[in-house]
Amino acid sequence: MTNELQGYNFILGEQSSVLTTGTKAVKHFPWNMNLQEVYVTLMTAPTVNAVTVDILKNGVSILTNKMTIAVGSYNSKGTELIKDTTVYESDQLAFVVLTTDVSASILEINMKYETFVDPVGSNHPVTPTVYSDIYTSSESIPEGVSYTNKAYVDNKRTDTYVADGSITRPYKTILAAVNAINTLSLAHQTANTFTQANYIIEVAPGTYSDDFTINNVKNLRFNMHGVYITGNITYTTTMVGGSADNYYSRLEFVGCEGNRAEKGTSGRLLGAFTATRNNDSLCYVSFKGIHVAGNMLYKTNGTWILSMKDVFFSAYLYTEDLALVLLETTGHTEFGAYSGTGTGHISVPSTDAVVAVSLYNVDNTEFDLINISNAAGSRITNCRFKSNVTITGGTISLDKISQKQILAQTETLTGSTSTLIDDPLPIRTVVWDTSVTLQSVIDGLTGTADNVYTILIPSGKHTIGTITLKPYVNLKGTGGRQRTTIFYNGSLSIVNTVNAIQRFRMDGIRMETCPVTFTNSTVGTLLVTMDDCPCNSASPIVTTGNAYGAATTMVNLELRNMNIDCNTSSQMFTYTRLSAWGCTLLGLYFTSSDAYFFGCDIGSQANVVNAGADGGWFEFNGCKIDTMALNDPSSESTLATLCGGSNENVQVFGTFHGYTAPGSLTNWGRFQPGTLYFCHADSKLYVKTGVVGTNTWTAQT
Repeated sequence: MTNELQGYNFILGEQSSVLTTGTKAVKHFPWNMNLQEVYVTLMTAPTVNAVTVDILKNGVSILTNKMTIAVGSYNSKGTELIKDTTVYESDQLAFVVLTTDVSASILEINMKYETFVDPVGSNHPVTPTVYSDIYTSSESIPEGVSYTNKAYVDNKRTDTYVADGSITRPYKTILAAVNAINTLSLAHQTANTFTQANYIIEVAPGTYSDDFTINNVKNLRFNMHGVYITGNITYTTTMVGGSADNYYSRLEFVGCEGNRAEKGTSGRLLGAFTATRNNDSLCYVSFKGIHVAGNMLYKTNGTWILSMKDVFFSAYLYTEDLALVLLETTGHTEFGAYSGTGTGHISVPSTDAVVAVSLYNVDNTEFDLINISNAAGSRITNCRFKSNVTITGGTISLDKISQKQILAQTETLTGSTSTLIDDPLPIRTVVWDTSVTLQSVIDGLTGTADNVYTILIPSGKHTIGTITLKPYVNLKGTGGRQRTTIFYNGSLSIVNTVNAIQRFRMDGIRMETCPVTFTNSTVGTLLVTMDDCPCNSASPIVTTGNAYGAATTMVNLELRNMNIDCNTSSQMFTYTRLSAWGCTLLGLYFTSSDAYFFGCDIGSQANVVNAGADGGWFEFNGCKIDTMALNDPSSESTLATLCGGSNENVQVFGTFHGYTAPGSLTNWGRFQPGTLYFCHADSKLYVKTGVVGTNTWTAQT
């Protein structure tokens, strides 16, 4: 025994409330002690009836007489009344208000004691009687009551004891712990102190097969590293209070730290999880480091915020009735089958029908099949998709990585609109339902610089007819090496008639017998991009500006990764500024236009000619301009007609090749001085030394 006297105090009640008969607090002290003195003190003295208090150890009073605060008094001392002063760490003390008064409020209990060490432990009760009459619904539990909010569960305890959820006497089933918390939480709800219904259940590693139902609770967390729950979980909650913090509740399941929750014994839910709410309130359900292998259903009205961090989900997530689920994911969460078992689908089990789920804020997540209504909208970043994606409504904000992943699957986005997060212009995506005409889809959209639409064209060969395009309503096909999106037997055209910047873009669509026309008919700026849109010989590109000289009068055309097979003057660029990147080009006929080529193959049949009084400035940067691949001197006519007009100024960055000396080729006087040409017939390198308009070349030695 030590000689040091220690103290401990706590209060019952709150200043604005009258102390209620039956109020009690149950205390567990994790040490051995001898009680020396106990005081009880009121903030407001009784005026009619005395206040009496009892102290029980393991359900048995330790007072010879009850502690009494007389009328007009404020305190009572229980030193002389204590008959059993020894309290062991296995004991519980209950402080109970037996009688009270209408004017009495805030009862403070002060204890003074000496701790001691019991090395043998022979004085500990063999089978202690536990005070089990804890908080019934008819009793008040005022603000400020101190009690244990953590329950322990260990199904490997085989010894005999009366479980109370303490670390020394844990429950042996999760069901027992949840039932005790349900009782405590209901008492808080009755006493209008629901904000204090916050609990933690510490579950020892093992497999637990009991089904259990979680009733109304403000906050409840299961710490369950190494725990397998094979039973079914039912969560039934009702809004309490209707405002402020009472509007929210939270349920959490916490397993391992880090991702790959399916690996090892992190924490696993194998039974069904069913969440039901009886009114419209917000409820947060969170899973961290958990492998969810049982179907998860949210039902009835209200919004559920479902949070997953480092979760592996191999079952069905779905909704019924009027429930709405907002899914939020962080860490590395994955949906999919586990070792060939389960699905990882966000859809109705068996039928994969649509469910009321939004990918509200998901990041770094791998999804399997999803079929969602998306009523609350979705924000998707850095996500992968392994199966069909169906989003039937709402708005979608996503990055380019996620967009590419979705488009690589069998996707149905009809009815939804998309915004690309990492694009300088907001883009809304609309899928062309081929049961209606493409023109009707275009006509139904009004794009602006701040509201750009992209129509996704499905794969296949589409006979489109005559299509009038709109600025800021772009077209996008599947593109790629196969180029499975084809426009056939039709034509495309766009005409700018306003004095403003107008943009149009087309990606991944092959043109077969489908000419394309771009016209700038006013003092406005028409900016057109075609990327990965090969055109066959019957699909010329025709551009017409209204004057030469400025971006506001010319058509500004950018071609990327294009293969243009047309080699006739029907493909004509008039009052146009062309920039081409990584293209293979034939038949480039210009009138009063300029062109800049980067990494292009001008081809074995190329004609690059500028007519008209203006323009004709051509630059070739890192381009292939030769006939080496054919190794056929007879094709030198290609070089003869290359830039073969009388109104070009040609700058070549790099060296181009041929088999004929440049001085004998027609119209090569338009090349800028300093142009390099290697002639394979005589193995000489020539440099253009004459000014533009002359055809003087000097061989280098």
